[in-house]
Amino acid sequence: MDRLITLAQEHDPYAEAIEGLTAAGWSVACEDGLWEITGSFGNPLPVVAKAAERLGRHHADGVLVRARSKNRWAFMAWSDPYLVLLNPPARVWFTYQVRPPATPESRFSGGDLSAVPGRVSSAPLQKGPPEALMKILAETGLTYPELVSRLFTLNT
Repeated sequence: MDRLITLAQEHDPYAEAIEGLTAAGWSVACEDGLWEITGSFGNPLPVVAKAAERLGRHHADGVLVRARSKNRWAFMAWSDPYLVLLNPPARVWFTYQVRPPATPESRFSGGDLSAVPGRVSSAPLQKGPPEALMKILAETGLTYPELVSRLFTLNT
């Protein structure tokens, strides 16, 4: 069994992260650089943080993740040490610095943004993407208009 897991990880570096997320009862998919985590959860913040941290271990240039439940979602772009968050209904980009030993998962596990340290900026969605998000988008090949369109289209 260990040999099979090792082989799977060699061929798919995300296998372990995906297995951990699906074990929690969530669906995991990636399309054009945007990871989608869907399932039944009340607060998407801890879910998107856990997914961003675990999937981000294999994305040296950053990872884009949205966690979506029936009527709530949250989006994170994570590229150590910067994390960019969009948490509707607020239409505001929040940028955080997350330095070790802290991780996205440890910072956002409580699901309460008012208690999360390390915020370095915030900007309304209509002002465009924060610099940290632009760098990750450049690496993934996804444009800012494409990202926003996908995030606000519920059936994607």
